[in-house]
Amino acid sequence: MIPFYMRYLPALLLRVGMLLSLFFSSPVVTSAQIQLNFPVSRIVFQRDNANQASVPFRAVLTTNLTHVNVRLVVRQGGATTPWATFSPANGIVSGRVPSVQGGWYDLEVESFNGAQSLGTKRIPRIGVGEVLLVSGQSNAQGFDYETGAVDDRVSCVNYYDGEITESRFPLTFSHLSGQVKVGPTNSLYIYGILGDKLVQRLGVPVLIYGAALGGTPSIQWRQSAERQQLPDADQWGGAEDFRPYRAIKSTIEHYVRRTGLRAILWHHGESDKGKSGSDYASNLQKIIEISRQDIANLPWMIARASWISGGGDNAIVDAQNFVIGQVPNCYPGPNTDLYGNEYRQDGTHFMTSFYAPFAELWNQSLSNTFFQQATPYVLPQEPPSMTAGQPRPAYQYAGGHLEIPFLDEAAASGGSTITYTAQLVSTNGQFVTNLGTGTANPLRITLPDNLTGDFQIKVVSSVGGAVSTVSPPITIFNPPYPKGTGTGLTGQYMSGYDSNLFVMHTQQDGPLDFTWFDTGPTPAMPIRDYTVRWTGQIEAPVSGNYIIKTSYDDATRIWINGQLIVDDLDSHPFPITSRGQITLQANQRYDIRMDVVQRWFNAQARLQWVVPGSTQAVYIPRDRLYPAVVSPTPEAEPLQIRFPVPHMVFQRDNNNRAQMAISGKCPTRTERIEVRVWPTVSGKGQDNDFYTVLDNHPTNGAFSGSISISSGWYKVDIQAIAQGQVISHTRVTPVGVGEVFIVAGEGNAQGVSPMRSVASATDERVSTVPFFNATDTSRIFSLPSFKALAADGTIGPHGVTAWSWEELGERLARRLNLPVLFYNVAWDGTTMRNWRESMEQGTTTLIGGASLPVGMPYSNLKRVLQGYVSVTGLRAILWQQGESEFYSPNPQATTYAADLTALINRSRADAHFSQLQWIVARSSADNTTRQLYASGSYEPVTNRQNEVIQTIAGVTAGPIVDTIQMPRPDGKYFQGTGLSRLAAAWDQVLTNAVWNAGSLSPQAPVFIPDLTPVVYARPTLMYGTTSMNIVLDVVELNGVATTGTVTLKITRDAKVTLSLPSSATSVGGRPVQNSVWNLSTTDPSYYVLTTNQPISAGDRLSVGLTGEMRPGATTGVVTVSSVLLGSQGEQKLTNNADADKVDYFP
Repeated sequence: MIPFYMRYLPALLLRVGMLLSLFFSSPVVTSAQIQLNFPVSRIVFQRDNANQASVPFRAVLTTNLTHVNVRLVVRQGGATTPWATFSPANGIVSGRVPSVQGGWYDLEVESFNGAQSLGTKRIPRIGVGEVLLVSGQSNAQGFDYETGAVDDRVSCVNYYDGEITESRFPLTFSHLSGQVKVGPTNSLYIYGILGDKLVQRLGVPVLIYGAALGGTPSIQWRQSAERQQLPDADQWGGAEDFRPYRAIKSTIEHYVRRTGLRAILWHHGESDKGKSGSDYASNLQKIIEISRQDIANLPWMIARASWISGGGDNAIVDAQNFVIGQVPNCYPGPNTDLYGNEYRQDGTHFMTSFYAPFAELWNQSLSNTFFQQATPYVLPQEPPSMTAGQPRPAYQYAGGHLEIPFLDEAAASGGSTITYTAQLVSTNGQFVTNLGTGTANPLRITLPDNLTGDFQIKVVSSVGGAVSTVSPPITIFNPPYPKGTGTGLTGQYMSGYDSNLFVMHTQQDGPLDFTWFDTGPTPAMPIRDYTVRWTGQIEAPVSGNYIIKTSYDDATRIWINGQLIVDDLDSHPFPITSRGQITLQANQRYDIRMDVVQRWFNAQARLQWVVPGSTQAVYIPRDRLYPAVVSPTPEAEPLQIRFPVPHMVFQRDNNNRAQMAISGKCPTRTERIEVRVWPTVSGKGQDNDFYTVLDNHPTNGAFSGSISISSGWYKVDIQAIAQGQVISHTRVTPVGVGEVFIVAGEGNAQGVSPMRSVASATDERVSTVPFFNATDTSRIFSLPSFKALAADGTIGPHGVTAWSWEELGERLARRLNLPVLFYNVAWDGTTMRNWRESMEQGTTTLIGGASLPVGMPYSNLKRVLQGYVSVTGLRAILWQQGESEFYSPNPQATTYAADLTALINRSRADAHFSQLQWIVARSSADNTTRQLYASGSYEPVTNRQNEVIQTIAGVTAGPIVDTIQMPRPDGKYFQGTGLSRLAAAWDQVLTNAVWNAGSLSPQAPVFIPDLTPVVYARPTLMYGTTSMNIVLDVVELNGVATTGTVTLKITRDAKVTLSLPSSATSVGGRPVQNSVWNLSTTDPSYYVLTTNQPISAGDRLSVGLTGEMRPGATTGVVTVSSVLLGSQGEQKLTNNADADKVDYFP
């Protein structure tokens, strides 16, 4: 009987020739053509009342191209847009895709050079829908809660630091679920529930911003909106950073200008209970008026709220109703005063059992009628690429310092280092002067000495000349007294916070204005449990009573002239302000000491004064501070961590734990090494609040050990202890415990180039090794670096793009709340027979006749198993291969099952783990072969894959991929939404059955020497027969001493004769250690040098040869080349060859 597929063969042969070209080409590593800066994943653009929005995009060119095509492809709701074409200018391409209907999309950008496509990039999850900003006080700010949104289309900015630090605002959006914050200031609270309700009712994505601050009466909101300094008795004690209104202002400036906004939802009034209703109405009207000056005619929805301490206030509710009725574009929110003490946990704040009903109250107020009537702020033009925040301090003397926060989409996209220039402009936008440049955010600059008045700031980027929005204003004034001659106080930075202090660093500081977020003051200092002590003298410019004001976190004490004027040794969750008073005489210097103690996380130290005759606190200028003389102390030696490295992931075991090996170098006097791990984001791992001992006996400046931790994404803090003091500290972050996979197979596992609508991972917990290896089969790779998976990066050692694996990684990271690491050894166009032949005999030939490098593709798999998996561990190998089998010499795949079984068995042997899991996809078809069988699969292959799944222990069924995205856009490979569907298919098969099976546990790495040779041949120019010298340095690069034999082989040349002067200590003026080397001349091709002398860590061992060059009657160049061999694989040789050249003449 004629096989089924043969009936179709004649009609297919013409197509086969075209398809074969897909399999014959060598793998190509994709390089980026553009860096997509905007939009970013999970952003939502405010739709208009016709259910449409224009979606902006911007990209930076990294190579020449003529134009790009842009479209939005539906994920859920809406309609896919036609391609829109845009041309670049000045290295930037930007524009807007018009008339995008409300929905959830992927944005695709295809780059062209003329008619040639350079590939397509994709940004997943772009929304057109509703954007809301929630403000008010604590019943709007809310509390942490475990119930977030279920629907994928609910977004937020996951950020909160208690300070509204604009320089740290992220241009990233998150799913409003899990342990997220609703930034910049709110908690998860009811907003996941509310988001789900709105999305389900409206059918469009929803983005919620949080800009509420608890305990804030309306007068504070008004005064800060009007840019007044709050009275000292109020919550922030004279805060001059314009809180609480800056919560709204900064959200508008950095986010709303990029997304648009439907309305501000205002839940406020509790702190105004018992106050004048008319005052409340006046205050609220002024707040609304100023918000509309900041951006358009923003709608406001105002809740009726006043209930606090067991009761409400009708006067405040009446005032709220008055504003709703009298101020245009204001709408009634819920009346929460109807829900009294039985719904509240403390007479003020709602019980968690009321969160869902509370969300429903807001859902009902946000009615369909509201969405029809309220005119939103939609983006009128391209949004700014860079936004400037409130400079600090906003009131500063000429010549003083200034910090300028900004949010730049280019920096947020992870581009190269960018230089920024701060420009001072007048309040009408006229350029005044450049203030300075820098690469940090915030920019810290010094104001000119000769300018006073009101100004604003712009920030200019070195990328494309991008210019920020104009900052809020600052006031520069001239102090009524001359400058002093001070150079700052002496700062001693010490570990510990009691009497057991160790000075780790000393420097002069002034003015004192420091904030350390999640870092120590210096690289070697701990992140918590330290003290900074400033000593010296302070010089009073005028006589009178001074107010000394300080903002600090956690504790501080200040002495002036021996008088303790600030004394607070309590710990505080956020910076707090305190004051003291002292009488000083003009032009007199007084001893000053300020101690700041840091016990927990972020730290702050600020020192200001209110000079007699003034009412405004300003930073004490550097020129009024004089240093103390202190005994010099050595700088703390930094810890050097060898292992782990950032973005590394350890495979968890079936108890959800892993042993994390840690090793490195420490100061030689270290008595023990301690370690602490805590999650990078709350809720994403275990939080060890205290240090535990890692190594109780470090030896010769080296330490190692391991700790057991649960799955999560961590910061690993390591500190060295001597005599009970912390003498050095460092951090490695992020490091994960989660799931590790090897991807193997052919093109639809490897990924192909040019990119077919591939996206970068938006969750940084999806990691890979960013290198590519197609030829090197000679050695185990050195321990790699790891990084987040990028669209146009590689998945080492052989994955070409992020392909579908970024989305699979994100799905797993969200579902399991843990990091995921991928290796990829797949190879486009390989058959099952190629894999077995490369494994068993080394050589194999592709379908078209091209030979692969000896050992490939199996060599990559073996080396990942032995070189990487040995230290990270492994869950499973994901096998997706089969499309090429129909075109092979064995189209019926009669040996497929046997070949795959042999491959599985060999991988288990090479991994030294007989239970290594394999998950085998049913993958066999392309646009041609899908027609051969009714199932759509090429059954001779899938039948054999099923046979292996059913008969081999530890092999489980992967997805059936032959029915995904058929027909495929170019015949064989997935693209765009097909990649998303492929990721979803893999996600569905990675179930508890996989997690409950065995995994390969990580082992502590063994660090071995890494040797490289350096060749010096002299002289480099020779005429006639000439004496010559050759010196070879063998350098150890990895900080580990050698043992065993080291061998150098120098290629022979008939014109050169060499010998080893065994007693020489110098050859050609270069020091050598010839006495420990032996020379063999028996090999006809090489001079062979050997030594058993150990090469110390980071040191070198040299040998010198002398000889003669006889060019005869010829002219030319002789190359002196050397190859370095380790001792039975003892050394890894990152670069094991070197050469030098000599020109010769008769």
